[in-house]
Amino acid sequence: MVEAQGPAEVTLGTLHQGLSVLRQDVSVLRQDLSIVKEDLSIVKQDLSILRQDLSALRLETREGFAGLHRELSETRVELAGILRELAGGVREMITIQHLALDELRGVNARLDNFARGRGDGAPPV
Repeated sequence: MVEAQGPAEVTLGTLHQGLSVLRQDVSVLRQDLSIVKEDLSIVKQDLSILRQDLSALRLETREGFAGLHRELSETRVELAGILRELAGGVREMITIQHLALDELRGVNARLDNFARGRGDGAPPV
């Protein structure tokens, strides 16, 4: 800006120069505002994309958890079946052990009878 020569000596030329500088400043500010508006538009677009991505991620996560839940349910059913089979096997083993024990008692009784001289299998006297 051009300085006046004295406090009361502001001339029309000086005012004209000052107004010209202000007009240039306003023009620069308008350009800056236009750039800011463009940047804001880009930010809004990015935000919209981020919202869509977040929505897709939520859906994918929901579907993923639903899939995991289904798999866990299926695994639980399979494990329950395996446990039932194991329980059946254990019951069968116990039954076999009882039968074997009964058989051993019978053999033991026959051996006792034989050792006492009664080989006919009759109960000991």
